[in-house]
Parts: sequence; C-alpha cells; structure tokens
Amino acid sequence: MKRDGGAKRQGSRDGNGDGDDDDDGEEKQQELGVGLRLDELPLDCLVRILSNLPPLDCCRLALVSRAFSEATATDALWEQLLPPHYQETLAQADGGPPQCSSKKQLYDRICQLITIKDGTEGYWLDRATGRVCHAVSAKALSIIWGSDPKYWRWHSKHGSRFLKVAYLRNVCWFEVCGHLNCYMTPGAYTISFRLQFDHLGHGFNKLPVKFTLSMIDGQHSESQRYLDGAEVPDIKQLGLSNLTSVRVVDDQWMEYDVGEFIVRTADELVEVTFSMMEIEGGEWKSGLFLDGAVIRPSYLVPHPVHERTIP
Repeated sequence: MKRDGGAKRQGSRDGNGDGDDDDDGEEKQQELGVGLRLDELPLDCLVRILSNLPPLDCCRLALVSRAFSEATATDALWEQLLPPHYQETLAQADGGPPQCSSKKQLYDRICQLITIKDGTEGYWLDRATGRVCHAVSAKALSIIWGSDPKYWRWHSKHGSRFLKVAYLRNVCWFEVCGHLNCYMTPGAYTISFRLQFDHLGHGFNKLPVKFTLSMIDGQHSESQRYLDGAEVPDIKQLGLSNLTSVRVVDDQWMEYDVGEFIVRTADELVEVTFSMMEIEGGEWKSGLFLDGAVIRPSYLVPHPVHERTIP
C-alpha cells in the first residue's frame, strides 16, 4: 500500500497521475477567473479598461471583439476620452456648441477646427490621442501699430487658419505678443508663430528676432532667429545661440517655434504669454504675413526640414 501511494505521488510529479493535480489547477483557475471571456465581462468594466487607452486604440479593439465594439459605442466611454473642461470651451464656440447625437459623434466633430471667441481662436483635438490643440488668430494678438493701416493691414490669405491675417507694410518697432488662458490635458506643448513673406519682405537681416515664452508658474524660454526670407547667410544664422526652430508647412506658411511648456494636471488653468520682437536694429521692416500662433502637443510638432535659411 505504501508502495502504491508512492507510485501515485511519483506519477503525479511525472504528469502521469490520476488527475488530482489537474483538478487542483482547474479550481485555482476558477478562483483567479482565468479563462473568462471578454463578452462575459460587465460593460462598465470594459469601459473602464478602454478609458485608459488612446482613442485610436479603442477603435482598433472595436474591430476585433464584439464586446469591445459595444463598449466603444457608449457615451460613458467617450465622455472619459473627451478632454477635461471641454464643455466650457465649446460654450464659447461661434454659433453655439456642436449639436451631436452621441459623445462619439461629438468627439469626431471636435477633431475638426472649431472657431471660438468670435472667430479669433481655434480649438480641436488630435484624433489619435485626444490631446488638445489651440490656434490664436492675428486678430487676438497684440501687435504694436497693428490698428494703423499705415503700418499693418488686414487681408485674406490662401492657406491661413482664419479669415483675416495681418500684413506688415512698414514698421521699425516690430513686436507681437499673445496670451493663452485655458484648460489643457497634461503633457508637453509647443507654441509656434505662423508667418509668410512676400517678394517685398525686407528689414530682418540686421538683428535676429527674439522669441519668448513665459508662464505664471515660472516656466520660461527664449530663442532667436533672423526671419527667413531676409537672405541672411547661413553661417550668420547658425552662429546664433538658442536658435529658433523653423519649418515650412502647408501652402508655404512657415512655423517658428517660440518654446515649449509643461501642463502638469488636467485641472490646471494654463496661463502662458508669448512674443516675438525686434526693436533695437532701427531697420524698417515690411512684407510679412502673420496668420497667428498654434499651440499643440510637442510630439505632434513636425521636425524642422533643416536649419538652413529658406529662400
């Protein structure tokens, strides 16, 4: 009898026993919930799982599982994927907040530019991640002499984000300032001015333009660059410290990165001031279109095509 019992124990260790260990394994699996199918999970549990993923990943999972498909159709999920305080921003939308039949439809709508504050600012989401992007029109910026048609005029311009852009006719004191006050999702953001020169552009080759960003919490950055189009030799441009990044984007508009700032919490009211100026050279400057500024997550900012001057 002892020998038989020993054989039985040996057989269990060798995987040739009569199933006692298998029964124990099945019991442990049931206790731990191993083998539970997705469609057996409560809907609110699936929603909670998906709410921790980017919107693009949620949509991908909806294609491979009926359970996830049902979860991604719920308002409960998309309410969590929408950015914090979005209702406050949409309340300022031109024409009133978008009228949508579901939170998912509302998300899709906000992924397109929505103008707010009488068309002076824009608001949209990056579709893949749900991160907030903003645009500030030239009308919403403080431009020295901007209201005097002898120095600045207002035109429509192909490829601009807004109906009117500022056109620099002739100034000696070049200074443009902006202010952003809003809620944003946590992360790193970059502010960029959108500019374009015409064939009359001149006066920016004596001294570089200084770009500055400051936040109420103490964050601060500075950079500088001779504005491209001023025909500045490459060696002079690249000899600058803290050289401002620049790139050509859609319809030959150029983006000059003012700086980067960090949003730490979703409930933090972002207050940031940014500027570009050249007021010391004494040169008269002209031939520049100003569309405004764009603020977006830093990982969405395209890398500069190059750091050489762009003709």
